[in-house]
Amino acid sequence: GINAEYMGHFLSVYFFSPQMSSLTIRLSPLPPRVSVDWLTALFGGCGVLTQVIICTNKSQNQSCGFISFMSEESAAIAVELFDGITFLGLNPMSVAFFTDDANSGMCA
Repeated sequence: GINAEYMGHFLSVYFFSPQMSSLTIRLSPLPPRVSVDWLTALFGGCGVLTQVIICTNKSQNQSCGFISFMSEESAAIAVELFDGITFLGLNPMSVAFFTDDANSGMCA
């Protein structure tokens, strides 16, 4: 993947493969000041992680994340355990499998 910051936006560009949809989950919105270490500790209990990414839309003050697992079972456990959970009294966090839809990679 390619990581860059452009005009206050952090961009991550990844090529989608069919396997990513079963191994990668998308988290949105993330709590403020969340870190890769925090996500690793939280989701590491679901299985072996292969990648943790945080994307921030500074103009909208929102973040989303992507976590890739070693196995489909681990990703499914993470979705089941964490989808809809509320952190720090904020809006519920959506945790879903990553797809190649145009909006799935956006932090909106």
